[in-house]
Amino acid sequence: MQRRTIVFSILCAAAWLIGALAALCPAALAQPAEEFYKGKTIRIIVALGAGGDYDRYARMAGRWLGKYIPGSPNIVVENMPGAGGIIAANHIYNIAAKDGTVIGALHQNTALAQVTGTPNVEYDARKLNWIGRMSSSGLDVHHTLHTTGIKSFDDLFKREVVVGGGGPTSGSIILPTALNNLMGTKLKILGGYKGTAETSLALERGEIDMALQNWEALRANPEGLKKINLIVQYALERHPELPNVPTVMELSKTDAQRQVWSLLLRPGSIGYSLAMTPGVPQDRVALLRKAFDAMVKDPGLQEEVAKSKLVLEPLPGAKVEENVEAMFKIDPAAIAQVKALLGR
Repeated sequence: MQRRTIVFSILCAAAWLIGALAALCPAALAQPAEEFYKGKTIRIIVALGAGGDYDRYARMAGRWLGKYIPGSPNIVVENMPGAGGIIAANHIYNIAAKDGTVIGALHQNTALAQVTGTPNVEYDARKLNWIGRMSSSGLDVHHTLHTTGIKSFDDLFKREVVVGGGGPTSGSIILPTALNNLMGTKLKILGGYKGTAETSLALERGEIDMALQNWEALRANPEGLKKINLIVQYALERHPELPNVPTVMELSKTDAQRQVWSLLLRPGSIGYSLAMTPGVPQDRVALLRKAFDAMVKDPGLQEEVAKSKLVLEPLPGAKVEENVEAMFKIDPAAIAQVKALLGR
């Protein structure tokens, strides 16, 4: 009988010890980040379809990021397009593993969609772990031909200026509409053009006075640059190559105007960024951020980007996070104006 009692006591003590260890497991037995990724596979989920710039940047990251992660994990890239990137963002936030093995190459408007109350958003962009940005989405510039006589932003208030645009939700329509509504310019917006190539031709033919184009495309044509006036750049700060062209933020007269432009332009600063799921151990987040920062300095990656005719404008994860957070601090009145511009 005494023997059974002793055995029973030992079993109880063992059970208690096992339970105590299980309770301590998350803290005491967690695997160090430096060891976690050995033999693992990381999935990069792209929020848009194959072949576009989101996909191209994500696949470059997939080829180079593992080199800088201890354990050299395998990295695979897959596409999950739909609903302007919302399907992938919802998946990353709610379904994907929260152990650091899933990264989202998310749409630049992920945070904007949440702030402006886009239907079917089931995530909080502030709780994602932003790893870093490969590049901004580029710089949009309104420009005119010398022959139009429109040389500066002030000229947009003096007479009617016909500006070309695409579909109703495109930047080429939303940006000039915002100029009219917020700042009182006299722009006549002529939509329906199928992209910037068509609007550029319309400008050459004299159908319109002003067109929107990406600066990277404009500077690729040095001879064409000699024929145009750069009127305004849509950016939070002046581009280093355009020190004499004012930003729309500088041209704004009131804080209310600047709030609206900040919300419209900040997604471009988020650009082609990578983010991990919420709930990932912070040492793994720090490890991936460090790996990303090392990756974008790799001469091999830089050479691949150049050959692909893409642009590398890296930004650390903490800075991307700041851009995301800033969008949620915008005044509600400015958010309402942006929602109206976006038709929401």
